[in-house]
Formats: sequence, structure tokens, C-alpha cells
Amino acid sequence: MTALNVVVYAVALVLAAAAYLKGGERHILGVTEAIKTLLLVLPTLIGAFLIAGYVRVLVPEDVVREWLGKESGLKGVLVGYLAGALTFGGPFISFPIAASLYHAGGMFKPSQHT
Repeated sequence: MTALNVVVYAVALVLAAAAYLKGGERHILGVTEAIKTLLLVLPTLIGAFLIAGYVRVLVPEDVVREWLGKESGLKGVLVGYLAGALTFGGPFISFPIAASLYHAGGMFKPSQHT
């Protein structure tokens, strides 16, 4: 489990405790609302992860590194900007694709370029 997971679940637990203490079955209503939201976005998430998986296996890593890697310079910034602007579906689609490209070597952490 990553540190991010620990933080997310800790915040969820604190909010569940606050809802319980507030009364009125709010802790149950919170779970119900979470399930409704999950069911609403799940089809989009499944499609997004499928797109990300296919991008990962269809686009060669050397092409990703050339166009989006740390050596791509301004070209990489512009390509990333345009790709992000043209990606439909907001973060549900763009984040899985960005993660896939990151793992293919296409993106760099800002701390690497200080």
C-alpha cells in the first residue's frame, strides 16, 4: 500500500467518524452516495483504463521518450499540452493515459529538472 492510499483511507475514515458523530445515519448515507458515484463513473473508468493499456502496448517506448521524454524540451511540453487539451472526458480519461505514458518513459518529475 502506498503512502497516498494510506492518506486517502485515513481521510475517508475521519470523515466516516465525523458523519457517525453527527448522527442521522449520515455514515450510511455517505457510503450510499459513494456507491452511486462509483456506479456513475465506473463505465468511463473501465474504458479509460482500456485506452491507457492499449496506448501502452501500441505506442513504442522510444517514440514516447522522443516526443514526451525529458530530452524533448519545448516540443514535449507542446505535445503534452495539445494532447491534454484534445483528450475528451476530463481526468477520468486523461489521468490513466498520462500514467501509461509516464510508465513508458514519456514524462518526467519536475524535481528532476531544478
